[in-house]
Amino acid sequence: MEQPSGSKNQQLDKQALLEKSRQFDLLQAIHNTVELPELLELMSGEIKRFNKYDGMLINLTDRGGDNLICEKIELPEEYKGIEQSYYKYKFPLEPTDSNTRCMREKRAITITEENVDNYPGNTKTRFERWQMKTMAVVPIFNMMDVIGTVVVFSQSEVIHGASSAALQEIVRFFGTQLTNAMYFAYMREQEDLISKAAEEHERFLAFVSEVNDLVSVDQIYDLISKELLRKFSFDLAGVVMLEEDELVVEKNTIIDDKFHPYYERWNEYYSNTSYKVDVSDGTTPAVFIQNRYMFIPDIGQIRHLPMSPKDSQALGILPTARTFFCCPIRQKGQAVGLIWLWSLEEIVELSEQDKKMIDLLGSFIGTAIGNAKLYEKVEHQNHKIEELNEVLEQKVNQLHEMATKDNLTSLYNFGFFQNELSHRIMEYRRSQGKYHMSIIIIDVDHFKIFNDTYGHVAGNVALQDVAQRLLKRTRKMDVVCRYGGEEFVVILPKCDVHGAQGVAEKLRADIEKDPIVIETGNVFITASFGCAQYHPEEEYDEFVERADQALYRAKEGGRNRVEISEEVSHKQ
Repeated sequence: MEQPSGSKNQQLDKQALLEKSRQFDLLQAIHNTVELPELLELMSGEIKRFNKYDGMLINLTDRGGDNLICEKIELPEEYKGIEQSYYKYKFPLEPTDSNTRCMREKRAITITEENVDNYPGNTKTRFERWQMKTMAVVPIFNMMDVIGTVVVFSQSEVIHGASSAALQEIVRFFGTQLTNAMYFAYMREQEDLISKAAEEHERFLAFVSEVNDLVSVDQIYDLISKELLRKFSFDLAGVVMLEEDELVVEKNTIIDDKFHPYYERWNEYYSNTSYKVDVSDGTTPAVFIQNRYMFIPDIGQIRHLPMSPKDSQALGILPTARTFFCCPIRQKGQAVGLIWLWSLEEIVELSEQDKKMIDLLGSFIGTAIGNAKLYEKVEHQNHKIEELNEVLEQKVNQLHEMATKDNLTSLYNFGFFQNELSHRIMEYRRSQGKYHMSIIIIDVDHFKIFNDTYGHVAGNVALQDVAQRLLKRTRKMDVVCRYGGEEFVVILPKCDVHGAQGVAEKLRADIEKDPIVIETGNVFITASFGCAQYHPEEEYDEFVERADQALYRAKEGGRNRVEISEEVSHKQ
């Protein structure tokens, strides 16, 4: 029996209301998720809720914008064994690659058996190896910028336009927060690297002491192999070096004589076998070219998959192989060889710190090999190792600077400002208010309109120009930071609010006076300023809030002006 028209409309209204409610909940969940893995899990779950695809990859651009990094991958059951290998895989943005075309043209692309020949190289290889019927590549936007792609595929069905459009609608919700999560992940990684640098440095120095007297390459190969086998529970180690455009196996080492039959056949095979520096020749050259380690937890899960003839023959010699780790040996950051680590009975579990440690040792090994080739005397080698220690210290300092400086303006970042202001407040309290201290918060007026009119590149130029003017017009003791977006903040030690007001007025006039020089011509901009002086026993948040309120009054009062904060009342 047909329902009355009014009842149908009510049902449709109810469904629409439920869908809006669900979208609101989704947007709230996206907004509250700052961890990149959790956000990607939320995104993949939402994609799967609408469509049942056989496989999915979520790729995000690296910080240089030259490659896509696979941050999330889900493959059909028969390919689960290689998911770990593709996770964090670096896809170069080659002209013929479907990801590149999708990002360049800023539109979704659908690939079928009829048009796959238009995408030679990696795209066609994956299409055929993973037995796809249809593949769709959708751009991930943050504002007008493409920050990555979502790749979905079906092995049995055609992905129609409506399905692709629904996928694009889902992806649209995540772009801005993905950008925030990527930046958050990057900053956390830098902080983690700094916090772990001391521990890694200590372990590194212990290893240096063991190779301190080595003067031959063979001794280095032998000691490195045995040390890695001992520390990380592998059974077979190999050293592969680049010689005349080929990767040649220089040294193999086993930890237990029970593996000697494998060892003999292994040495025999590689006495006549080398690798071309070409990804089609196997995993070894692929790791060398990528200059990034590869970890396969369980080889048993990938033996049935297509692979190069040399990889297939190698696994045939090691029928019981379980875990494989391969990392570059580097000199000055460039791969010059590789370390193989194989377990032949049990699966080896490596933590992220273990992987990074082996990878770090790869860099040291490359340097040690270079030392052995360049210097014949122990004294010269000792001198080189001291230089390596200094380089490591410089890296720690560089990591610290990366964690505290804003990439665009080279000013201190918000995290540094928080720590520095908290420290200055503590100093102020210890000195019992002997000297005044003030802050100025600066906001570039109508910056969104500027960006919309002249573009983000011009916006970046404007922020860099303002940053330089702030540095030029402040004292050496003042601390100039980027507060976020188009906002800046200056800490002024030994300065009361009226002094801060005078500084702010000079800065305001300086910004207003001279135009910003951009590609399309000269553009004048202005800025608003809020000043506050620290009062005894005032909390950090209260102090900053008063300056922020003063800035708010400056903006409400017409912009391009300076306001000072009202006095704060203290609890007795």
